[in-house]
Amino acid sequence: MNTETMITAQNVDLTSCDREQIQYAGAILPHGALLVVSEPEMRILQASQNTDELLGVPAKDLVGAELSRVFSGEQLERLRDRLGREKLDGIPVHVLRPAIGGREFDVLAHRYDGY
Repeated sequence: MNTETMITAQNVDLTSCDREQIQYAGAILPHGALLVVSEPEMRILQASQNTDELLGVPAKDLVGAELSRVFSGEQLERLRDRLGREKLDGIPVHVLRPAIGGREFDVLAHRYDGY
């Protein structure tokens, strides 16, 4: 990419989004964690590497575990209710704002390819 087409703070605008390169495909921003969950079992199939830092549980301990490893019974009940009522095949939808380990989180859900 030459410097004329490189997106910088000086030349960025809304029309630049289609030219912006994603630096790390498959990465998640450090202020969020990603869990891939099967339904209706609510079993965690994949977890981002930063879950230990954010949720207090290492990713290796989450994979294969039930979602109750992260959420309390009441939180999980509210989450199941929202997942059952929301169309999640489009953009991510805010479904819950739980406190986990003394911190509040915004939980967004999105279904893709059955997960």
